[in-house]
Amino acid sequence: MVSAKSYNGFQRAEAMSFALDLVNAQVRRGLRRVALDARLLDSCSSGVAAIEASLEAIWDAAPVAGMVGASYSSVSLAVSPVLQAYQVRKYF
Repeated sequence: MVSAKSYNGFQRAEAMSFALDLVNAQVRRGLRRVALDARLLDSCSSGVAAIEASLEAIWDAAPVAGMVGASYSSVSLAVSPVLQAYQVRKYF
């Protein structure tokens, strides 16, 4: 049986994607001058998986301006020193 709790991560990702679409639609209409881009990564509620995904994003060719924290503080705390070492801003 699938519960509503199973979809929390998916709902948060959809909400972030929707918010980015709203902002970028304002750019297309000339109401804003800066467009936003995002890459959504799944931490799988695991500190190790989150660190691996963060490092892949940092080492990618595109610069990383900041990262939004995971749903669980334990995962965000595991990633924090890695982001600090690469001087990436954290939004937890």
